[in-house]
Amino acid sequence: MTKQQNKLNIEAQKAAAMQIRPGDIIGSPTRIPIDCEINYPYDSLRDFIEQLKKAGQLQEINAPIGIDGEYAALTRWIGAIKGPAVLMNKMDNLNCDARVLGAEWGSYARCALAFGCLDYFEAVEKVERVLNDPTTWIDPVIVETGPCKENIFKGKDVDLRKQVPRFKMQELERSAYFTLDNSVTKDPETGIRNVGVYWHGMGDYDPLTNEPYPEEELRTVINSYLVPGINHAGIHYVKWMQRDPGQPMEIAIAAGVDPVLEYVAGYVVKYGVDEYKVAGGLRGKPVELVKCETVDLEVPASAEFVVEGLVQPGYPAENYRNDGPPSSFHGFVPRAPEHVMKTVVTCVTHRNKPIWPTSVELWSPPVWDHLPLAAFNSDIKMREIKQILPTGVHDVASLPWPFGEHNGIVVVSIDFKPIKHFGRQIMHAIWALNQRVKWIIVVDDDIDVRNWGEITMALSANVQPGRDVYIEGDSNVHFRDASLAGMPPEPSLPQTKGSAIGIDATVKVPEYFPKDADPRPRKAEPTAAKLKAVYEKVKSELDFSDIDIDQYIKDHEYKTRYLDK
Repeated sequence: MTKQQNKLNIEAQKAAAMQIRPGDIIGSPTRIPIDCEINYPYDSLRDFIEQLKKAGQLQEINAPIGIDGEYAALTRWIGAIKGPAVLMNKMDNLNCDARVLGAEWGSYARCALAFGCLDYFEAVEKVERVLNDPTTWIDPVIVETGPCKENIFKGKDVDLRKQVPRFKMQELERSAYFTLDNSVTKDPETGIRNVGVYWHGMGDYDPLTNEPYPEEELRTVINSYLVPGINHAGIHYVKWMQRDPGQPMEIAIAAGVDPVLEYVAGYVVKYGVDEYKVAGGLRGKPVELVKCETVDLEVPASAEFVVEGLVQPGYPAENYRNDGPPSSFHGFVPRAPEHVMKTVVTCVTHRNKPIWPTSVELWSPPVWDHLPLAAFNSDIKMREIKQILPTGVHDVASLPWPFGEHNGIVVVSIDFKPIKHFGRQIMHAIWALNQRVKWIIVVDDDIDVRNWGEITMALSANVQPGRDVYIEGDSNVHFRDASLAGMPPEPSLPQTKGSAIGIDATVKVPEYFPKDADPRPRKAEPTAAKLKAVYEKVKSELDFSDIDIDQYIKDHEYKTRYLDK
């Protein structure tokens, strides 16, 4: 092993500890390559853009990128060259005077910079610490006004075709979408706000009938991907309908906010926790909010765009709309349109020369537009799950793309099996957390939960499908899961009911056995004593200079499972 190979091996071990593939670490640096002063926290998206420029992580694009799916092609090229974030100053035939920001979350280094850090691993530790310590959270403050109010359009002056950027990120899509947004709603019982990233579509025609929408709806209607009773905004919607079935729910959609606000909106905090309070903890200072013009909600004062509106009640049926389909985070574009909620826009505000942040979903890695953000989110979420699971759980990971959290695959290792069906208990514990995990694989603690080769060895050696595979028939899945294609939807709701699979890939024997009666197969590995003895014999004839001998023996010696603990 050369010194370079040994260095990469060390990087690989560190990558495994943080759920990142070695190839990703080498291809996408985890540290900003130049030392630069960090002016954190950022008070706006523009502050972050300036920070990206200082760090050499942003390129302005003046070429006329087309509005009919060319951004997806640009994203591919950015991924191919491991390139920077891009600020597109002149999109071809864009419907309004806006610039478009892409790939701001497109590298592990930029993820770090979003939280005021130069190193990705430092940022993960920082975010985990704040998320798990409510004493660090800071309440937002209400200010009189802000830059988001520089241009205000109400009532008959609202025209989405002129005031909000409309372009297709992916050519197979039929609508333009809000992506990295802050969608704000409130619980009508407690008054506590929720801030989430929910897609909202703007289309010109019904994709099911191909009939154009009426002029009034083209001006004022968007299609909102809220899931009643499932996501937090959907829970708010159900509560609004129960309180007054005929009245719409208020919503405000802020786009172009500082990256910490984008992150907390996409991270699923506990229901009833104000995401802006958590963001204050991450920023070290309160988030400044302003009151909306036409709804009783508050939004970030520095937002580039704010769209206020009313989500229509679920009945009559015309209050639902057919949309898309949009590309999915699984990397597919469904063939059938989706049945989503209708929101009537009451006001649009935006900054002068506004900036519109965007992201796109593409098939197969590297999806560098925002994949590192998904990895970052997964790192934090898996640590939380591990804390919740019972004693005996050794490690938890969602496998990196193309296998991982995007496809709902979680691997758990256990170092203690108190009962025969402990693996099945672990599966149900995870499913009960409502994280939309479709695949759970439980392995012994001598299997690296981030090494697909070792996982497949456990599946091959330890699994009898008739005994060790469990199907959960009533599982909550993401309504854009590509595998739901062709399944009948629930009446008037997006499809969220599916199934999940659990595989117990642990060795199947009672925990306690005398050594001489243990029927389990043994690993084909030499003992530590044999490794040491042979090393002493050949060390003068072979070059071991690049190997930590003691660590290597520790990593490769034969170990029994459960016994000799």
